[in-house]
Amino acid sequence: RHLRYLEDETVPEPESLFDDYAGRATPASLGSEGRLSRLARWVIDAHAAAISFGLRLPGLTLPPAPGDAQRDRCLEALAQFEGGQANDARDDR
Repeated sequence: RHLRYLEDETVPEPESLFDDYAGRATPASLGSEGRLSRLARWVIDAHAAAISFGLRLPGLTLPPAPGDAQRDRCLEALAQFEGGQANDARDDR
């Protein structure tokens, strides 16, 4: 009922998204596979929306960028993620 005060407000879309394995949006209660699945969905959705997106996993940070190559990098990192550690030497933190 309080949202009616915001009916005339426009909330801009973010210029980029940064998905984080350890963030509040991927709670540990989902388990590792659930968290990775949620991040993969967000990567696919961000790509489909044509916005820049990045990914942070333990041991790996992919800064926000747009496009097919970024989608592929993020999905590959998620697919190779094992036991709390990314299997890629790149760490852009």
